[in-house]
Amino acid sequence: MSLLKKKVLKLKVLSSSNQISKIVKVTDTPQVIKLKKDIKLLSSSTCLNNILNIPVYEYRFKDTYRNSCKLKDKIRYGPLAQEVEKQIPSAVETSDKRFVDTMSGQFTHIEDFKSIDNNALIAQLIGSIQALTNAHVKSNQKFQKEISQLKDRISVLENN
Repeated sequence: MSLLKKKVLKLKVLSSSNQISKIVKVTDTPQVIKLKKDIKLLSSSTCLNNILNIPVYEYRFKDTYRNSCKLKDKIRYGPLAQEVEKQIPSAVETSDKRFVDTMSGQFTHIEDFKSIDNNALIAQLIGSIQALTNAHVKSNQKFQKEISQLKDRISVLENN
């Protein structure tokens, strides 16, 4: 039996009222299936809503943190963990952190240090792209139908 033989799973997609809205087939390799459980398809529209409600900032790290992590002093871009946590609580981890500034020897203790799980954000971004793509395809189909109808009307008018 090949290790790359694929399995097909049928996943039930639940609406916000926990009603089955559709059934989706997911193809995966057995190795990945063995490592995961409780597999549920994310709602692309929920992902898009989450991402749209997370502000993005330009910032720099304070010297104590930057020096303790040996990071360059440069402008960075991204969301703040506290704001990600409001939209996607599972994408933020809270822990107890202690930092020592390697330059000054200054010690900092943060009891509720928050960090973002970038993989969780990537999944939300993928879902957002899917939602936007689906919306674009539907709009395009609608417009193509309208264009076709207008062309037909023009043709009728030109032939009279």
